[in-house]
Amino acid sequence: MKRYFIIAGAAILIALAAFAFGRYSAPERIKEVEKIKVVEVEKKQQNEKKDVVTVITKKPDGTSVTTVTDKTVVDTKTDTDTVATSEKTREVTYRRPQWKLTGMAGFDTDTSDFTSVKPIYGAAVERRLLGPIFVGAWGLSNRTFGVSVALEF
Repeated sequence: MKRYFIIAGAAILIALAAFAFGRYSAPERIKEVEKIKVVEVEKKQQNEKKDVVTVITKKPDGTSVTTVTDKTVVDTKTDTDTVATSEKTREVTYRRPQWKLTGMAGFDTDTSDFTSVKPIYGAAVERRLLGPIFVGAWGLSNRTFGVSVALEF
């Protein structure tokens, strides 16, 4: 029976490690977006031309009549230009941490008497070793120290 629990525990650890390595090996999610905006710009141009016509008419009695005609011609031109503007965006959505810092708090209970409960404080620091595997060290205020191995998934 003891051998069965060891084999089952080892199989679970191997499955968790395979899942963690598979998730770690996924690439950083990069999303690139390029937007092109086309705008039509309309330009109007007006030209004014003035034509002045002077007509002098002589009557048989010797008098002359002068008639001035002012003729204004407005010429309008419309031009349309197309302007394209582009905007590129690159977004990285996932970056894996390299360090972990943990604060710990708990209680130290004396095994013979549960009335004497002392608070214990500690800290742990871990560094990424390979893929999703972290190694680290920890220490408690009751002078207990150790090393740790962690798996990120």
